[in-house]
Order: sequence, then structure tokens, then C-alpha cells
Amino acid sequence: MATSRERATQVGEQIERIRHCLGELSRFCGVISGDYEILLKGLLAHLGESAHRLAAGKPVLSSARYAKKLYRSLCDLWVEDALETLQTSSADGREFLLDRLLDDSHLFMRQCDTVSYTGLQAELVAIMQADLRVLGELYRADLDGWLSDLCGMEGVKQAVVSDLGAIGMGTLKSPAKTPWDHDEERMCLKQLFRQEQDWGKLVKNLADFVYRHGLGKFRGCPAFRLRDTSERTELKPIREFASFPLEWLEGNEKRIEIVERNTTILLEGYRASNVLIWGPRGCGKSSLIRGLITRYYSRGLRGIEISPEAYANIPEIFAEVRGRRESFIGVLDNISMVGREPSVHTLARALDGCLENMPQNLAFYATSNYKDLVDREGERLQGLGIMQMDADESVSTPNLVNQGKQPGQYDPQQGERLDEQRALDDRFALKVFMDLPPKKAYENMVLSYARRAGINVEEGELLAAFNIWRMRHNHDLVGGRTARDFIVDYFPDHVPAANV
Repeated sequence: MATSRERATQVGEQIERIRHCLGELSRFCGVISGDYEILLKGLLAHLGESAHRLAAGKPVLSSARYAKKLYRSLCDLWVEDALETLQTSSADGREFLLDRLLDDSHLFMRQCDTVSYTGLQAELVAIMQADLRVLGELYRADLDGWLSDLCGMEGVKQAVVSDLGAIGMGTLKSPAKTPWDHDEERMCLKQLFRQEQDWGKLVKNLADFVYRHGLGKFRGCPAFRLRDTSERTELKPIREFASFPLEWLEGNEKRIEIVERNTTILLEGYRASNVLIWGPRGCGKSSLIRGLITRYYSRGLRGIEISPEAYANIPEIFAEVRGRRESFIGVLDNISMVGREPSVHTLARALDGCLENMPQNLAFYATSNYKDLVDREGERLQGLGIMQMDADESVSTPNLVNQGKQPGQYDPQQGERLDEQRALDDRFALKVFMDLPPKKAYENMVLSYARRAGINVEEGELLAAFNIWRMRHNHDLVGGRTARDFIVDYFPDHVPAANV
């Protein structure tokens, strides 16, 4: 049986090997960085000092005290990460390391975001394999055991991690599975890393995961919001995307087909048209766009929500999406503008791209209650009167221009100004009208939504309740939104027993 001094010598050699391995990580690897790097390297240094002193038969009080302090700080970091990533079952260094690996912006990972494994450079694959082997060594490092052997401290991690319950982590209700859920595959990949001794063998598994699900803000995110910060314009992920089953839209099938065909053209890599989806409120214009993103997410369709305040920053999207595998819809919801507003001209210029060619994987879909996007406040083209070349003595109407007289309504630039305002409309090659459904159709929507929600109230009773509800709440136009809102209000009092 090894003595304490022999054991200290063995542990010291193991620690020194890990410290040497960390120095071999490539400059592309960001897994060991920031506070994690500072705390980990500091801990290893103090553990190494403790091992050296114990092997020499010297006391380790000072080095042990600092090692304990650094380890508790590491535990706090793991706990903080567990809270942020909602990992309620594992707040320890190994899981923390795996999560950082899967989320790292390593050059290899950035290439996998756009190129499949077979298209990667062999040199880059070799660099990643070497980094993975180093990280695998660190994953297997027994920090707890070393603390116990060298510093006489057992259960340090357990004492810290047990504080998770006091911080307020609760059980979360699992949402319905969506096409962008990747948690199950992520957990399977992590399990492979836990079981494999040589992490370099898993380089293809890692590459395939990133290629399927993306990296960073693009991983598992169906939609983004264009945000203008003080420093730059960026796409902010919308993590709680309002998914919508496209098949739930009933009526307007032929019109929906036009928009869907344009979307598949975009996904196939061709230049797609900008689309204006217009019609009365509540007819499903916004739901159509959400339904398209939901249906075609797995084929790479993503949405970008653009508020009026961000119109001037639309060209910034071009650099964000150009060259990516995904296809993007820039969503301009509920547009209605007065002709002389600066935003009219700003949006028109941005959509045209000016000197910069718009990325082929980007198209803009706008929704509006009006086919004519720009409200021209009742202006009508008055005309220029009869011109000299059109003079005809047989016409009783006098030739005002030939007589040197100016008509009272005459405006020599009126036509040009109205054309300028219509320039925004011209940016949308396809204008698709979405109509409200007839009575029979919206009644079918009510019944359809109710059955999908598990409400089994008799048909006549349900429709009678709906008609009372919509009149009581002044829903003069009835469409899919009204049917949905009724079911949302009706559901809690008629929730099926299985859902309670």
C-alpha cells in the first residue's frame, strides 16, 4: 500500500500532466477561457504545490487553504451555468466542460456550421482531434480525489452543489416538442463523450451535430429580432417562438399556395420574390408566416422580425445571413404608413439593396390591412389639363396651357411624388390577398380548434357559446384569430380531465 508521500508524488505527476496538456490546446479552442481558465489553472497550481510539499514531508496549510477557496469558486461557476442552462440534475465540472465544448466557437465548429464533415479541411479536423483529446484528459481528471488526498477536504463539491435547492431551481414543465428541439440529440452526444476514452474519435459526431443544429445563436433557433445596440446591429434570438401548424389555416388555400411556393423557391436556392400579404384583421396573415417557419424549419427556414425603428438597419442583415446554409424571411408585420414619413423612403431603399446585392437566401414578407402600403391621405392625380399638342378646336374645353393659363388644381410634380410613394409597393412583387372566411368556414375553425384542444362539447352548444361570446366582446370581423381567442377563453372551464 502506497504511503501518503508516495501517493502525493503520484497525484503530483497527474496534475503536472494535466497542466502540460492545457498548454497544448490550440488557439482556436475557447473551452478553457475566462474565469474558468483563471480558476482552473490557479487550482491546479495550488494542488501541484500541495503535492510537492507533501511528497517532501512539509505542511500544506497555505496551499490547501487557497485550493479550497478556488475550488469553491469553480463550484459557484458550475452552479451559475446550471441555472442559466436549466440543468437541474448536474452542476459539476464535467458537465460544465461538456456544455462548453458543444457551445464553443472553435474554428472547426464555425466551419461545421456551414460545411458538412466531408467538406472540412483535413488539417482543421486534425487540430480539433488534438484539442478533443486534451479536453478528454481534463474531463477524467479527479479534482475531488486530489483535494481529498492532498488537502484532506472531502465533500467540498457536494456541499456547494447542494445549495442549488436554496437558489430556487424548480421543476419545469416540458413544452410540446417542436422541429427545432435538439435537447435529446445533445444529451445522446454528451453520453457518447462520457463513455469514450479517446475523444478524438468523436470528431465526426460533433461535426454532424453542429451541421444539423447550427452553432451559437443560430443553434435550434427558428426566429430572430433585428436589434440596434449602441455599438452595432445584431440578430437577437427569439427563443420562445410562437410556432403555428400551417395546416390549421382553413380557407384561402389557393392564396396560401402562392406564398408557400415562393418560400420553397427560396429554400431551393433560387431568387425569391418579396411578398405582401394583405387583408382584413384576424384573417391569418401573421399566422401564415409563423406556419411557414414552423413547417419548413427542418429545411433551413428562419424568420427575422423587423420593427419600424429598425428599417434603416435592414442592410445590416445582409452581412449576417450571406453565405449561411439557412434561408431567411425578413418579417415586416402590420405595415401602414403615411406617404411623407421618412420610414417609407428608408424601407424602400433598404429593400432594394441600393448598390449592395441582396443575399439570395433572403426575402421579405410584409403583412398589412391594405394592398396599398402607403396612405396618401386621399391624394388623387389631377392631371395637367389639355396640352398644346392635344389642342383641338372642335373640343369645347379650352386649352388652358396654350392660353397661358394654369389650372387651379395644376401640380407639375404631383405624378412624380405619387410615384415616389408607390415605390415601396413596387418592392413587393407578389401581393397576396387573405380573406375572412364565410360563416360556415369559421364555424368549422371553432370546431376544429376545440377538438384539437380536447374539448368534446356538443357542436350546437359550442357554436352557440361562440356566437354569444363574439357578440358580447364586439368581434365584428370573425376569422381564425377570433376562433382561437374564443377557445383560449373557453378552454379553462371545459378542460378535459386528462389535462388537469
